[in-house]
Amino acid sequence: MHGVTGKEYRMECTKGGADVVFSEMVPSEAVVRYIPRAFQLMEKFKKEKNLVIQIFGNDPKTMANAAKIIEERIKPQGIDINFGCSVVRAKRNEIGAYLLDDPEKVIEIVKEVKKNIKIPLSIKIRLTRYDIIDLVKQVKPYIDVLTVHGRYSSQGFKGSADYSEIYRIKKEFPDLIVLGNGDIRSVKDFNEKIQNLDGVLLGRVTKNNKNIFNQIKKNI
Repeated sequence: MHGVTGKEYRMECTKGGADVVFSEMVPSEAVVRYIPRAFQLMEKFKKEKNLVIQIFGNDPKTMANAAKIIEERIKPQGIDINFGCSVVRAKRNEIGAYLLDDPEKVIEIVKEVKKNIKIPLSIKIRLTRYDIIDLVKQVKPYIDVLTVHGRYSSQGFKGSADYSEIYRIKKEFPDLIVLGNGDIRSVKDFNEKIQNLDGVLLGRVTKNNKNIFNQIKKNI
């Protein structure tokens, strides 16, 4: 969550039981230019070991170089490429979820980043107007984890998240770690939505309840 998941916030979520936490979205262009603000976004809290750095951009080479710099300097648990952000600025800059309109570019970015790092690579995507299975099939050899938000980019956070496509992806690719995202606000929501998935990502709900991770674990 942009402007939210700084190191203090992540520390509280970790105390609340989060297995993995994500940085704010870090612009790849700023990383390769060594802009201080980009590195501030990636600062760890003391002994933070479960941090995944989330990057965005639309140039494969720049994103690959940024991922390599992050791996060497920050030493996170993994790198995550954001293809899920749906804000207006993302559309204007052709980043985030709007890159899904160009699946070939998505595939190229994933391949380039994977070539440049040794740590795990994950990606976040949204639902697509074309068959999402085709895209996942192309990126699967290069990723370790896939997170799918159950809305289209045009929806933003309106309407309800549709998990049926996420379940279909997991069924099609049982050996890929697939995480669901969207509309999980309680233990009840988690138990209803988890089904065949390997886990979920929690976002907005943590603003008011950072202990929800432990609550879920106690009631699985």
